Amino acid sequence: MRLTIEKIMVLKQMPLFSDMTENALSDMLLIGNEQTVEAGRTLLKEGENAGTLTVILSGKINVLKNNKTIKTLTAKDYFGLLFAFDPSKTKYTFTAAEDTVLFKIDGDGLYDLLSEHKEFAHNLIMTMCRRVKNEDRWVDL
Repeated sequence: MRLTIEKIMVLKQMPLFSDMTENALSDMLLIGNEQTVEAGRTLLKEGENAGTLTVILSGKINVLKNNKTIKTLTAKDYFGLLFAFDPSKTKYTFTAAEDTVLFKIDGDGLYDLLSEHKEFAHNLIMTMCRRVKNEDRWVDL
């Protein structure tokens, strides 16, 4: 398991979290949880309810649609941001392509961070706006 400062350093390299203070990231790490998954394990199946932001700290996750890999997410990628705020059924299946370390935080935790750290709210809103503007370049994970 990584030290908090090591996790913060990884998160600061991600555009989603790059402008956040170390204090905000430390609070986020306290609210969420780290999870290690073995290669081949399915995290979420198509049609299941999703409600968590999941950040890949290390490893790879395959995103499948109709049993076909459409994208591979790697360290510093994430999925589920929109589902954390508006839980619903996912259109995709997420499977660990190799042993993977994840950081997960649910919508309630995200709302707590939004109310306590303005830069967190700003970063999330900007990220969601960029994704909507470039919707042909990404999969709504």
